[in-house]
Amino acid sequence: MPDPFDLTAYLGALAARWKSIAVVAVGAAAVAFGVSMLLPTQYEATVLISIQPGMAGASNPAAMSPAYLDSLRSYEQWLQSEGLVATLLQSEKLGEFNVESFRRSALRVTLGKGTRTLQVSVRMSDPKRAHDAAVKLAEIAVAANTSVGRAESDQARASAE
Repeated sequence: MPDPFDLTAYLGALAARWKSIAVVAVGAAAVAFGVSMLLPTQYEATVLISIQPGMAGASNPAAMSPAYLDSLRSYEQWLQSEGLVATLLQSEKLGEFNVESFRRSALRVTLGKGTRTLQVSVRMSDPKRAHDAAVKLAEIAVAANTSVGRAESDQARASAE
């Protein structure tokens, strides 16, 4: 049977080695500080997009159902899609990124839990470029969503005629 834990012996061992514990803690803090000074400063710009239900669902109480809110998760993947990100990189002239590196290191898209609010964040070393990229990505997404919605309504209208 193992010996029971003896708190007084443990505290005694820590007290006997307090100098080496303090030296290691101060050394780790100094290394962390030095590394943080060498890393470039990063700025994050965030844009909030409110997703509105379609006209038929605006007065429908099911528009805020858990199933509907869960379906909004597809907007996260859509905003990170290769086509939208490639359009952003080309329009904002972000040549230092390719689509995958931008998605991995600079872009974060999240849907607020229980809300219809999409948060688009872009992180870069230049705050103005980060802001411009976040706003432009939101504009590209809204324009693409509008054109898809318009095409669907035109197709429905043509089918009805």
